[in-house]
Amino acid sequence: MTSRVCQWRSRWYLSPQYYEGCERPAHELHDYCIFHLPEKTPFEAQEFEKALDLEIDEQLGKHENSISFKGFQFPNRVILSKMLRAQAKNEFEEPEIRHQIDFREATFHDEFECGRVVVQSALQFGGATFGGATSFDYTKFRATARFSGTTFQGAVSFESTVVEFSVEFFETTFLKDLRIKPVPGDRHGIVSLERVRFTGPVELDWSNFGGSDTCASLYLRECNFGANVAFRGAMGCISLL
Repeated sequence: MTSRVCQWRSRWYLSPQYYEGCERPAHELHDYCIFHLPEKTPFEAQEFEKALDLEIDEQLGKHENSISFKGFQFPNRVILSKMLRAQAKNEFEEPEIRHQIDFREATFHDEFECGRVVVQSALQFGGATFGGATSFDYTKFRATARFSGTTFQGAVSFESTVVEFSVEFFETTFLKDLRIKPVPGDRHGIVSLERVRFTGPVELDWSNFGGSDTCASLYLRECNFGANVAFRGAMGCISLL
């Protein structure tokens, strides 16, 4: 008897030339593996967490610099530094995420937290859906974080965030509040929002920068604001296109 394989397929690569799917064994009761199973029972959610630890170990054994959670359906709250077992160089510094992380087309059904960490490699969230509150508070970005076609269904916060490279939003949808309030870092980075749709209140607060030459520039292009918008801070850092 031939074993069944997971039926998950990427929405972004429909052509056979760019085929991208999952070849893991399907769960015994479903057409998807435990990682791509959209709706999980409490028991299946526990099964997911146990399998996830093993999956991370396996991927790190094969690829030292990258981990893929493409299309994964996370049923519980995610604390990224804890999930990836991020470690600090010493007791005076924040934990570091050194691997390239691929969350494209992933769904987070609960809260997502990537706070008080140093991001040293690229984070990809293209096509991802965040179902609960999302926090990148006190995070230092030393690599690119991309949110292309991403949907945020809950409130989103980038409080006291350091952007030393780039945080990019393209065709992103924010259904509730967005707050971005960065602080200066060691290098000049960029926060860009292009063709972004906002339906809730937006607060873009650059007031902590003052005259710092390491402030992250803010670029806004072809955005659709559906609620109150507040700009605060050094207007020299903001470009409206």
